Amino acid sequence: MSGIGRDSILAAFKTHLITQAIAIVGFVIVPVVITLVVPLSTIAFERAGSETDVTVQRYVLMVVPWRTDRIDGVTQIRADVSSQFRYGNSAQNRRMNRVGTVSYATGQVAIIGPQDELIVQAAPELARSIAAQFKDFVADKTADRLSIPVYASWALSYVLGGIVSFLCGLYLFGSVAAILRFVFRAKPQ
Repeated sequence: MSGIGRDSILAAFKTHLITQAIAIVGFVIVPVVITLVVPLSTIAFERAGSETDVTVQRYVLMVVPWRTDRIDGVTQIRADVSSQFRYGNSAQNRRMNRVGTVSYATGQVAIIGPQDELIVQAAPELARSIAAQFKDFVADKTADRLSIPVYASWALSYVLGGIVSFLCGLYLFGSVAAILRFVFRAKPQ
């Protein structure tokens, strides 16, 4: 093999390596970060004798379990919600350049146990609903288990999370297909 042929193969390999590194950042790492910022979780209430245990399963890329937290003997679930409001036309708001802008509502669910507290991001209306469902679950002595999907923002968690998860899956499928094609390529005889 001549020096020119080896150099061109090495240059092609470096080009593929750089391309794949950029693709991994764009189609794997960025989607993972996006789905961590606007999380999708599941809260499960379980009856354990006279107590209620709560398990929170958090997902990355919408379907891959990432983290599981459990609190035994939950005493209270609190919905922490900030209201949406529009900044008025005051001198201070004009100086800060926020007249007419909107501060969007945010929400979270605080799951409080004897020693621990766990915070789960949730849309404001969903946070209130989860707190009410927990009260109903505790009051209903016949209920054994209740599982609730929790999203931080419907549009961001499901729509944006779904799009970036699809792109990540498409990249991973294409990579596996390319590797399999390379491995099982028919060699000329």
